[in-house]
Amino acid sequence: SKLANVDSKRAVYVAKAQSVKEKAVTTHAEKERKFKEAAVRLENRRDKMRELLDEKVTQLKETRKEKEDRVAENREAQRLREVESRATSPHPTEIVAKAL
Repeated sequence: SKLANVDSKRAVYVAKAQSVKEKAVTTHAEKERKFKEAAVRLENRRDKMRELLDEKVTQLKETRKEKEDRVAENREAQRLREVESRATSPHPTEIVAKAL
């Protein structure tokens, strides 16, 4: 009777220990799964951010190129106006000659 009582207590302890161990394994697996899912979400978010950043960089490069082209066109137009103005305006010696 005493021996049976010890055996039944041991069986209860073993069962509890087994239950705790299974729960720990399950909890660990669940945490690991959640961690992996979070890692995948972060990676996707990082890829999306990198993509958006690449688009923005491309857009800024295009904008800069357009601006540089406009500046170059404006310089060329200004140069042509100056050349035209010099071609049509009288030379200083002509102005002096007319005054005399």
